[in-house]
Amino acid sequence: MILVLLFVGVVIFVAGFIILDKSWQRWLIGGIGLIFLFSSLIMMIGNDKEHWGMTRHVTKSTERIASVSNQKSFSLLLYEPIRKSKYEQVYIYKHPGENRLMHTQPKLSVTNHVIYQLSKQATLSISTKEWRLKRTGVWHFLFAGVTDEKQEISVTNAFCLPKNWHVLSRDQANWLSQHAKNKEREATIKGKAEISDAVQQERMKDPTMTPKQISDLELQAKKQFKEKTITQEPKVVAKLINQAKRQPVVSE
Repeated sequence: MILVLLFVGVVIFVAGFIILDKSWQRWLIGGIGLIFLFSSLIMMIGNDKEHWGMTRHVTKSTERIASVSNQKSFSLLLYEPIRKSKYEQVYIYKHPGENRLMHTQPKLSVTNHVIYQLSKQATLSISTKEWRLKRTGVWHFLFAGVTDEKQEISVTNAFCLPKNWHVLSRDQANWLSQHAKNKEREATIKGKAEISDAVQQERMKDPTMTPKQISDLELQAKKQFKEKTITQEPKVVAKLINQAKRQPVVSE
């Protein structure tokens, strides 16, 4: 409707000063058109700049999130710097039971916080502040369908993470993934060598061992190595993650 009033103001203004013959008629009708025109422009500027006819609202929501990593030994929340900035980042996460990666909005109006808590479940709390056009009254009648009925002011994302979660940049996570695979490959080679040595030593002690005894011995050696690996895994993972955190946030 505000555009209709603006158009009417222009028409009356032009008609008053161009079509009418008498001076007092031109000033009267043209003046009325000018009032409509300027009033419409002032209200449009006020709505756009000062949010006239709008009210401020805050919407809050909380959702559960899951680790980006598929590893059971550690959980990760990733971030990607915007244009290599130290202060502007997009955070990357998943929803439980889903493989699709989600991310926060890459906007200057979006603020991200990471908070560690005692809870076992990681959550994302989103607080959105926005201007909304009044649903009834003169302002709604004038601007409904003309301007955005919702205008975002700011969004605050609070990632509440358990103590055992880690926050890495995407490049740091890539470094961690690569070196974890290398460690796993080294452990496999080392395990085969240790199992073979253990079996060989026992066979040297008892050359009369039957194939069944040798097979049982191999199974026992594998079980011992697996238990040893499981015991050492937390320390190995913690060391790798600490090394990853010391890597550049963005690779050169």
